[in-house]
Amino acid sequence: MEHRKFSQSKHFMQALVYITVVMALSAAMVIYLLLDKGLAFQLSFVCIFFSFFLLLTSVLLPGCKYLASILSAVILERTAYSWIFPAYPLTLYLMTLVTQDMFWGIHLLYFSLYIMIPFLLVKLSAKAGAAIQYAAGIAAAAALWIPFDHRWYSSFWPGWFPFGYNFMSLIVVLMIVYLFLLIRGQTDLGYRLTPQKKDFPLMLILTLAVAVLIIPAGVVSGFLTFRSAIRVRPDDLLIFAGIFLTIGLVEEIVFRGIVQNYLEKIFRRHWPALIIASILFGLTHWNNAAPGYAVHYIIFASIAGICYGTAYRRSGSLFPAIFIHALVDLIWLIVFVK
Repeated sequence: MEHRKFSQSKHFMQALVYITVVMALSAAMVIYLLLDKGLAFQLSFVCIFFSFFLLLTSVLLPGCKYLASILSAVILERTAYSWIFPAYPLTLYLMTLVTQDMFWGIHLLYFSLYIMIPFLLVKLSAKAGAAIQYAAGIAAAAALWIPFDHRWYSSFWPGWFPFGYNFMSLIVVLMIVYLFLLIRGQTDLGYRLTPQKKDFPLMLILTLAVAVLIIPAGVVSGFLTFRSAIRVRPDDLLIFAGIFLTIGLVEEIVFRGIVQNYLEKIFRRHWPALIIASILFGLTHWNNAAPGYAVHYIIFASIAGICYGTAYRRSGSLFPAIFIHALVDLIWLIVFVK
């Protein structure tokens, strides 16, 4: 009994520290983002700040296993909470509309449909068989990913909104975390955002694997070109954090946490799931490639996807995959001409 109380107290203190760090870092990063975009300190600044702050903290807090278990228990015990969940991202979205001067009724409808379609896919399939749940889960992830990847979210705002990508990347993560981890109670999602000792050798080995497999072939093929001057600056840490939160996190939770995870449940084998998820991941990069290099990008991104998927499978956590992904992207920005 005493050991159990000590363990609970230890988890509580760790969670308290985690909450404090998340809130402080979230506030700092959001302020930096808004100032970097030149947003003047007025009503719109305050509304955008609180929208992003609440969104970012809501995404990061379930990354602590202890906090996720508490949130999930509350939601599962009170099923009404799960049905009103879409009101939360909708409220965060409405706060961003203070930057818009034009009528936004139809845009509100677009955003509402965007969050309701995956929500209903997950909720209405909750009592179906396992195969239907897996298919509905992948369909829900696709419904979130495809409009985001193709930048269709520009139709969510009637005018120019400079934070659209950052906002929507976090919305995708929020929807997946709350639908699958907290509402469906899917603990094998691997949504852990704190590293463990065993993660570091794995991250080192697989980062080197990405470098060995891609850099020589990329340089020979002309896909990669070294910069004439390579400079590492202090603000590269901020760039890494931004990549981690708005690129690595969203892509890994979709392609590893949902697609690879569910394909492995469907096939009951690891390798087919890893290969298919990695190829799908690679295919989504075709629209980001320089002219004439779409096939190169797809192949190299698929190879990287295999390494990210291996990190996810070996660790049982998204953190190593997200970290390697963010580090690879940062190295690309620093070392190579994009």
